[in-house]
Amino acid sequence: MNKKDLAASIVFLVISVALFSYTTTLPVRAGAPAAMSAGFYPKMLSVLLGVLSLLMMRSSLKVVPVPEDCPPPVKKAPLYKTKGGLNMFLTLALLVVYPLILEHLGFAFAAFLFLAIMLVILTDEPKKHMIRIMVTTLLLTIVMYVIFKIILRIPFPTGLLF
Repeated sequence: MNKKDLAASIVFLVISVALFSYTTTLPVRAGAPAAMSAGFYPKMLSVLLGVLSLLMMRSSLKVVPVPEDCPPPVKKAPLYKTKGGLNMFLTLALLVVYPLILEHLGFAFAAFLFLAIMLVILTDEPKKHMIRIMVTTLLLTIVMYVIFKIILRIPFPTGLLF
């Protein structure tokens, strides 16, 4: 029995029930199919979360026999002391900062900075691949700008450049 998975599955199940109950308060269009109402997609996601949490709960309750020749578990370093943990915290920090700078710098410049920093964080040897990172970042920013701003005509925040 895995106690951490069991606890997580219970938390997810409670969240899914709360989300489902909240979605019943969303407005329903008169005369429209249920799939066209505002609460349909969130309701389906909450049901999916509930089903997956029940499956996780079931698998966490299974007792897995440990072989006798199995070595004892190795003590791991805390997450904040590993490169992966540092990358995770930097990514979370960027996800918090990005919307804050979006209004001031504009979409194109903020997206370029965000993508460039993310690729530097996630690349094993960023100094070795800096030209590739900058070209990829520039192309991704241009593609996103063309698709969303020009083709779909979604208004973006304007800032320093455009």
